Amino acid sequence: MGNVNDSLIIRQIANLTAYTTGNYTVYANASDDDLMILDKNLYNETLTFTSNKSWVNVSTYETIGNMTSARIDVYPNSTYIGQQIVNITVRDRNNFSISSMNFNITVVGNNPPVWNLTTVTTYLINE
Repeated sequence: MGNVNDSLIIRQIANLTAYTTGNYTVYANASDDDLMILDKNLYNETLTFTSNKSWVNVSTYETIGNMTSARIDVYPNSTYIGQQIVNITVRDRNNFSISSMNFNITVVGNNPPVWNLTTVTTYLINE
């Protein structure tokens, strides 16, 4: 008796606002009932997560029951200022099942203030 592959599902990922002066971590969850097979000699399922952006790194965090969590590390810089659509894809071990989810990262510059020399700064002091 063999295993019939179950489809996997990635859960929605919350949008993120990220400043260029910080690094951020969010988590994604995907479920696959094949992870529940206790006899790993029969079928040893694993899930792999990837990102379509080089500055968004994804790694498997933990698997509990039929749910695998991924850690998404975001390293924004001024090159990416504005709204970025990031695609996270999860695949099972044999690529029999694939699921993707997009989420938005709004990258905001965080520059120090600059003094405006053209601003009139007249002070009146009365005693």
